[in-house]
Amino acid sequence: MKVIQRLCSFGASMLLVLVFSAGVFGTNQAHAATIPVSQTAHSGIQQQVATLLQQVPGSKQTAWNAVSLDNGKTIVTFTTKAYSVASGPSNCRSGWFCLWYDTGYTGAEVQSSSYRCDSSSALVLLNYFPTDGLGSYINYSPYTLKIYNVYDSKIDYESPGHWSSDTSSNNDVYNAASMVESC
Repeated sequence: MKVIQRLCSFGASMLLVLVFSAGVFGTNQAHAATIPVSQTAHSGIQQQVATLLQQVPGSKQTAWNAVSLDNGKTIVTFTTKAYSVASGPSNCRSGWFCLWYDTGYTGAEVQSSSYRCDSSSALVLLNYFPTDGLGSYINYSPYTLKIYNVYDSKIDYESPGHWSSDTSSNNDVYNAASMVESC
């Protein structure tokens, strides 16, 4: 009887956690919370979060793997490709552009609604992604994205505003994106 009571208590607790998670984080995040992340991957992600918090004044940690910058106008979410594939793609909101490290809208992600029309305010992707940079993007913002190559600082892609995307942009080392302007 005690075993059944404990199982019922455990089940009710887990249900409460899932309901709370769904209410606070939304469907994708609640589903993602049920997918295990290896301890090694979790430690690596925590290190990426800590580094970004240290490097960017005014940044705030908003989840175990996410950092908010520019007063919430830019959100960086660190994850592994396997984790993001299993949890499903995040939603790129209207008025925002979203950049993913891996192809197929997977891996670490940067979302932004900021107007960044000069090199001093551009998103420098090497601050968020490793050197082989951008893998895919969606542009729901009103701005044209200008995606620059890491090796020659020339524009590789121009993505018109309101709706454009590429599931496999800049996904090799010779076309690594280094910077994104939104004008």
